[in-house]
Amino acid sequence: MWRGPFNGQNYKHRRQWIVDKLRELVSIFSIVDSRQPSTYGVKIELNSYIPIWLTDTASVVSIIGFIVTCFLFVEARKIRNSFMRKARIPEIVNDLDRISSDLISNLKQYNKESRSAHEKVQKATALLESVLPKIPDAQKEKIQSFINGTKEAIEKGLNEDSSWNVSTELSGVVTYLQQIAKDTRWD
Repeated sequence: MWRGPFNGQNYKHRRQWIVDKLRELVSIFSIVDSRQPSTYGVKIELNSYIPIWLTDTASVVSIIGFIVTCFLFVEARKIRNSFMRKARIPEIVNDLDRISSDLISNLKQYNKESRSAHEKVQKATALLESVLPKIPDAQKEKIQSFINGTKEAIEKGLNEDSSWNVSTELSGVVTYLQQIAKDTRWD
């Protein structure tokens, strides 16, 4: 006769109690399908009051619901990106326009305000880097080109001529962004 390893007692008498409890739980929760092979010589049947066709329909509808949810997630991202373009780009364009005009006035007095001009170039570059994720990929090339050129000019050391070149390019980028902002307005 088998004895437990911890206390040496025999619990064989509880085997029927476990079988009875499993049957009770199966009748309540329908946790095992009658088509499954029985375990320990106990045949457990599925007692469900829901027709099979209804459970199959529910499965199909939940799969369709998952597909619709994925589609809506993608569409929500597109709407969010569109909103970011329509809301933030005009604000950034206004800031860039102000920085561009301030840069020109600083460059006219470059000997006195060279540091302020360099600061304006840095601010314009930072704003343009922040606008990159908000615009479509096809329109990023001109802005990325300006950012790369400006960083290269900063690394070489900005002088009056290179600052005027950056200012000229910045004016072109501001105009380009103004046109993008006009294209993305709501009808």
